[in-house]
Amino acid sequence: MKHLKSSHTFPEKSGQVPDNSGQAVLADIEQQFNPALVISLSVASKFTTPKKNQKTMRTMRKFIAILTALSFSFLSYGQKAMTFSEANEQNIKISSLDSQYQSGIHADTSLAVFKTNIDEYIAGYQKLLQDLGQYLKENNFLWDKPTNGFNRIYFDKNGKIDFFLYSFSPNQLTIEQEKRFAEILRKFILNYQFPLTANTNFSQCSPVTYMPWDK
Repeated sequence: MKHLKSSHTFPEKSGQVPDNSGQAVLADIEQQFNPALVISLSVASKFTTPKKNQKTMRTMRKFIAILTALSFSFLSYGQKAMTFSEANEQNIKISSLDSQYQSGIHADTSLAVFKTNIDEYIAGYQKLLQDLGQYLKENNFLWDKPTNGFNRIYFDKNGKIDFFLYSFSPNQLTIEQEKRFAEILRKFILNYQFPLTANTNFSQCSPVTYMPWDK
């Protein structure tokens, strides 16, 4: 028996999504510095005489700037599964992600990544949700009642999941269930492969209802 279903409508991006409290969450991805790099810069500044070593300082600053940029990229864009509220707390802005991940399908096909094989894309997305439901069951996470949520998933062009953002309607899960769901979901996205690939990163959002398994 099907244990999970998704809405047959795929909302267009609006820049606002529900979080765990039912409110819209918008946050910024702000630059994150590797503390080790900041310390290196401070030490270099302390023991270098600018007048005699300006060229060395300029070279070092460029080098540190490059390392910092790489560090920021690594810290901000690893595979992540979290609620919209947690994304907000970590300064991850939905609009920033949306600017880098184009809509998988869209009412205006000129804005969509998948313009022709839409049925195959929808089937792939629904399979992802079914596979997640099966993975939850295999890890002994069982739903005791229909549970409504909302997902916003960001894929790289090869079909790997970069970000899986989600929320549940209020008061549906206990604190322990929330922690357990998050733990399993983080493991699920690590090796999951979406069946379609594209020439660019893409994303999809939708409501979802998790259903109990028949006994």
